Amino acid sequence: ARWEYLAAQLYQLTGKDNEAIQLFERSIRHTTDPLMEIYARLNIVTLSNGKKDNTLQENLAGLLKMARRDKYEAYRDIIYYAAAKLELQQQHEAGAERLLLSSIKFSHDNPGQKQRSFLLLGDLNYDRKAYAAAYRYYDSVDASLLRQDEQERITARKPALQIITANEMTIHREDSLQKLALLPLAERNAAAKKALRQLRKEKGLKDADADSPSGGDNLLTAPSLSDLFNNSSADFYFLNTLLKARGAGEFKNRWGNRPNMDNWRRQSALDRSFPSETQLTRQKVQPENKSLTETPLTLEALLANIPLTSAQQDLSTTATIKALLGNAITFQQQLEDYPSAIGMYETFLKRFPESAEVEKALFNLSICYQKTDAFAKADSVRNILNTLYRNGQYTAQLRKAQPGNQAEAASRQYETIYRLFIEGQFDAARNAKLAADKQFGKSYWTPQLLYIESVWYIKQRQDSLAIDRLQEIISLFGKSAMAVRAATMIDVLKRRTEIESYLTNLNIQRKEDVVTRGIDLNAPVTAATTVKKQDTLTVTAAPKEIQAQAPPTDKKGAVISNEVYTFTPTDTHYVMIIMDKVDPVFVSESRNAFTRFNRERYTSQQINSTNIALNKELNLLLIGPFANAGTAVSYIEAARPLAKTQIVPWLPLDKYSFTIISPANLSILQNNKDMAGFRTFMQKILPD
Repeated sequence: ARWEYLAAQLYQLTGKDNEAIQLFERSIRHTTDPLMEIYARLNIVTLSNGKKDNTLQENLAGLLKMARRDKYEAYRDIIYYAAAKLELQQQHEAGAERLLLSSIKFSHDNPGQKQRSFLLLGDLNYDRKAYAAAYRYYDSVDASLLRQDEQERITARKPALQIITANEMTIHREDSLQKLALLPLAERNAAAKKALRQLRKEKGLKDADADSPSGGDNLLTAPSLSDLFNNSSADFYFLNTLLKARGAGEFKNRWGNRPNMDNWRRQSALDRSFPSETQLTRQKVQPENKSLTETPLTLEALLANIPLTSAQQDLSTTATIKALLGNAITFQQQLEDYPSAIGMYETFLKRFPESAEVEKALFNLSICYQKTDAFAKADSVRNILNTLYRNGQYTAQLRKAQPGNQAEAASRQYETIYRLFIEGQFDAARNAKLAADKQFGKSYWTPQLLYIESVWYIKQRQDSLAIDRLQEIISLFGKSAMAVRAATMIDVLKRRTEIESYLTNLNIQRKEDVVTRGIDLNAPVTAATTVKKQDTLTVTAAPKEIQAQAPPTDKKGAVISNEVYTFTPTDTHYVMIIMDKVDPVFVSESRNAFTRFNRERYTSQQINSTNIALNKELNLLLIGPFANAGTAVSYIEAARPLAKTQIVPWLPLDKYSFTIISPANLSILQNNKDMAGFRTFMQKILPD
């Protein structure tokens, strides 16, 4: 089995996935090592990659079958964890959560596995925006047993989740109390009695007198002798787990947590000096608001919390407003979860349109819209601010940015970092980004900067960090054009080994580079003609969506030329995108972006693209060639407006420009490297 497993790994490394899968399956049949079987199944799922629709389900069933067998009892925590990861690949989040809880249940002697299960539970609930559950699971993790990047993730998220959890409890409690306040007296009392019975049941207390206003004295009544000794079970009281638990609960309810010491009735002196563990826990989760569970378990105490007077209602509304805005600001500034922040701000504005905090909420909402590329909504919110709060503090900030404004300073600094990334100065950019993060926090990210940083990680072959940055784009800027590109990049990275192996083994016989040779200009090419040379790229016909326009010529319609370059409108022409100080990594990514654009926009045509390095600073992206100059110009008019928002949104506008060039002029330009002279020549022909 071990030989088969090793051979399967070798096949996997050389890109022979089918042979690898077969050997992993043989290893599963022969092995007696449960760990080998678990990881063999996980490798099979990874290699299958959708080739077999039932592969995931088959291996999941195999893992669960292993978990039920007694001989694998010691490995159930690992088995359930692996099964949960397979469930997540099928987007079965509820099933994955159940399996992770089972993994924790069986992680008695494997603390490292328990922490990984808690961490995955926290990540799972965080991704589906169940923040209270995510905080509980993160709080259960012993971070010292995790990797450095995992520790940093918990450290970054946990404080914000604690605030969000406390605020969610406040919102839920105040909303429930206000609904009770609107009920008729009889219904309100009935609801309070029902809640009292439930609370007493959770405490393990009797509810015989729950209907009395005071709740009765049974809260402090000790178990009777018949309960202790004449129970239906034959067990002695101290051997009966149920009775012991109930007795301990009633003792703690009456006397609190008392140490095992003499004169224990003097515990009140200790209580004044040291808060109880329960109090510390409540203070940690709810720093400002008292929970209903702190209220004495009597009907009068519960009814006293219901806001019936106008003063109580004002306090309840204020607490809700504070919690809503607190969560919105936490989402925006600490977690950079702008969609969730937008939801909170919109909920606040809908529920409390007359609040004094509306101006601040509108201001922050406009920023969140801007961050998610919802520019029309951001402008709409700013118009509302200018209309309703013409002389307001936040409106003034929108009208005139202050020189010392932190957001403006941060934007300038991150713009500099962005340009360093684009120009290929990766180490300098990364160091500058770390310094900026320490100064400004993480509230000034843009999807473009995250995308550029992910490309840097890809170049360093740190694919896990790259995927993490790309997933941030999807979660924070899901409606932007960058989110689609991030999803595509993640898919490619997951298949990186397979793709690289295929390209490595691909045998391509190439002749001379097309761009170094001219195209025969003796036979003019029309928009419906396809011209081929034996050793050059195909000259494609004009895409149907592009209508050839007559390019400018001299007054007689003849060829325009100077001492170096010649412009013949009927010659084939490339669209040339000139990139100034752009790293080759991003030049290649730009080529991929235009290839995708051409494939989606001009489905019936094959439009080629080629990269050329003219010198150390200038790179050329050639698209085409097109049938004539007019067709090439029409392509530019279609592509240039979309370049900033859809095709290459990560590339600053001043880093690239469009023009057209014939193969003959391209050959001259490659020899003399005089881009300024060619620009001057084309500017006279195409001034726009």
